[in-house]
Amino acid sequence: MRQHIQAKLPGLSPCVEFSEEDFMSRVARANQHLSSHIDLNKVVLSRYIGFDYDGDLLPLFNAYCLQQKYSDAILMDFGEVSAAIASPELLLESDAGIVTAKPLAGTRAAGKNATENSKIEKSLLFDRKELAEHVLGLAEMLDELKPCCEPDTLVIKNFLNFHYQNNLMHLSSELEGRLKSDTHCIDAMLALFPSVMVSGVSKTEAIRYIRKEEPFSRVLFAGTAGWASGRDCRFSVIIRSFCKYGKRLFVQAGAGVLEESVPVQENQEINLKMSEMLARLGCIR
Repeated sequence: MRQHIQAKLPGLSPCVEFSEEDFMSRVARANQHLSSHIDLNKVVLSRYIGFDYDGDLLPLFNAYCLQQKYSDAILMDFGEVSAAIASPELLLESDAGIVTAKPLAGTRAAGKNATENSKIEKSLLFDRKELAEHVLGLAEMLDELKPCCEPDTLVIKNFLNFHYQNNLMHLSSELEGRLKSDTHCIDAMLALFPSVMVSGVSKTEAIRYIRKEEPFSRVLFAGTAGWASGRDCRFSVIIRSFCKYGKRLFVQAGAGVLEESVPVQENQEINLKMSEMLARLGCIR
């Protein structure tokens, strides 16, 4: 990956990264941990590449974020901390009392045409690991959101559908319910935060494991960004993002690890998720 970036982007080469070899070693250790701990069924591990950069994120926002289909484009600037985000994943939306979440888990490279995409969709639907990863997270999100909704209103819609984002295809489902009158939309958002799709199942054990095994802080990555007004809101998961802390710019991605995960394949998934973001770095050389 490093050689690929340097070949495409002379003058903007990685200054710090969590290496592919280290990541695959951590996936292998997670496999062993998952096989012996019944309270942890899935954990999302991440990897990053960092660059020295002291410029504005607006060029990346225009070149990448605004070009991504079916994504929430968000630009944040708090001085020393800023981010350009093209999130395909809706953590929570509240509109006129109806709350909606659209979790994603299960990833493939999108095809070049409809025929290729149809074949890839079928392979994704019959991939036991990808299905388990999606369903485990969806079930936990149901449990988290249920106390915030009126009885018998929370349902799963568009189960195991497909969400496309330019070069990527994800398994997608939708949760929808009516917010309780005495519950604020922010309470519902916080019930889901951080998303199990970027942490794991069970969430508490996954977060504990990530804090122990990832030798870095995620800071903004895997968090949420959005807006709220009254009882309405829209918050997206911070993935597919360029996050800048001081004079360093980070590209980061994660992969869901189950007991049967293959380290090389999980690393390839991260490379796939990073690939288009890294390609767009040319706009700030």
